[in-house]
Amino acid sequence: MRGFFARSQCGIFASRSVTAHLLRGIAGIVLLAWALGQTHPALTVAGVLGAVVALRGCPMCWTVGLLETIGQRLLAWRVARSKKNLLEHVDPLAPRSTV
Repeated sequence: MRGFFARSQCGIFASRSVTAHLLRGIAGIVLLAWALGQTHPALTVAGVLGAVVALRGCPMCWTVGLLETIGQRLLAWRVARSKKNLLEHVDPLAPRSTV
């Protein structure tokens, strides 16, 4: 489960999957809303700190991470598609040069 919410190898705020990133965002928003509804200051601080951890920073940091994660997914999709297209255009019966 930890790998699901782990950071991506590329990007500062990106996650490994868009689903995990969205789940972290929902958890952060819920914690922030809960913290703002508390009357005891310690619970408010704890809720805000939990939201910051879930969002990996401020809401803007989370948004940048979402864009990074989506960008990485699109890039991976484009690379896979270009490799597939390249393999489709290679003629296996064509003579190969040995240069």
